[in-house]
Amino acid sequence: MMTTRVQSAVWLALVVLSLVVVGCQWGIGARVTPTPIPPATPLPPLPPAAVDRDSKIIDGYLRVQYIPCEPTGAAYVAPIILTDLRSGSFILLNRNGTVKSSGTPRYTSEEGKAALEAALKDDSMVKQIVARPNCVE
Repeated sequence: MMTTRVQSAVWLALVVLSLVVVGCQWGIGARVTPTPIPPATPLPPLPPAAVDRDSKIIDGYLRVQYIPCEPTGAAYVAPIILTDLRSGSFILLNRNGTVKSSGTPRYTSEEGKAALEAALKDDSMVKQIVARPNCVE
């Protein structure tokens, strides 16, 4: 048989435990505020050595990569890869600037997605994208 003192201690422990469980479920206590993501900042232009003859930079933030001029026998995922250098997002394109149906775009942020979609909606930008640098024969 338990004494009154032991019973009181057991009830007190159960009450404290219940309050802890309820407090944890309700989120009572210290709250962690999420760290805000800083806005994307434009990167400085790449040096000419970083851009080969099979790629080019448009408007300082869009990199256009083409299948190499020389046939290599390698299989390529798309004739053109358009990359937003600020976010690292990219999309695969056909030679005429349309989105390749068999490729999946990789958007790393909403800003990257918006930049690529805006570029593909701008006719003058699409002309720059599909205008491949001359290949040396």
